[in-house]
Amino acid sequence: MDMGLEALVIIFALTVLVIGGGRLVYLTFYLGQISSALGLPLGFVYIIIPISGFFFIFYSVDNILSIKKSENDG
Repeated sequence: MDMGLEALVIIFALTVLVIGGGRLVYLTFYLGQISSALGLPLGFVYIIIPISGFFFIFYSVDNILSIKKSENDG
């Protein structure tokens, strides 16, 4: 069951955070939107969304490997 949940997290992170976040970053750079508070393009602000998606995927894969290792050991 734990591996199934981790697989769901990977699917969510890939589709929503990485792909959707990447499209958001591209769109904000393409439209040239600027943050009024920071004076930076909003693409730089939103770039954390796909980056966090990659971290979600990395740690979910790490959890899956840990689960498989513990199943083999025990």
